[in-house]
Amino acid sequence: MHGDSGSSDATPLPGPGDGPLTSTRTALQSACPTVLVGSDGYPVALCTPILGQVPTVHLLDPATGRSLTSLKIAKGSLLGGVYAYLDAQDRLVAVDGERPLPRIGHRRTAGGGWELYVARSLSLRDAVPEGDAVTGPAATRGGRTTPAPRPSRPSPPPTA
Repeated sequence: MHGDSGSSDATPLPGPGDGPLTSTRTALQSACPTVLVGSDGYPVALCTPILGQVPTVHLLDPATGRSLTSLKIAKGSLLGGVYAYLDAQDRLVAVDGERPLPRIGHRRTAGGGWELYVARSLSLRDAVPEGDAVTGPAATRGGRTTPAPRPSRPSPPPTA
């Protein structure tokens, strides 16, 4: 598990424990680099489908892994918008290809189903130049969000 924006694979959070584990395959026809479980026990996955390659958020059934609902977000660069985290309200925080920073929540509908919705969004257009991408946001210890940009142009060499 990446515990920081440097992808150190270290985190102070507890893992799955040392008891027996079972797993189930969920056929979303996607690459899902980010799968997070909130305090309510519902997994939220940020996936890129093989066909179309438009990033899609899925709310998964914790018992079966089946997608309960999904929400497409704008496609960006190859690695743009594929990493995310859950904030203190269990909302998925990601950056999409149009450079907003949405906080995507989930809730029950009046009919008893589920929906994913954009609870808040912040434009990063002033912070991320056109043509650049954000690989993923990172939360600071104070709960603020810092984008991890990936420039589309090489940086100039350092000067002495």
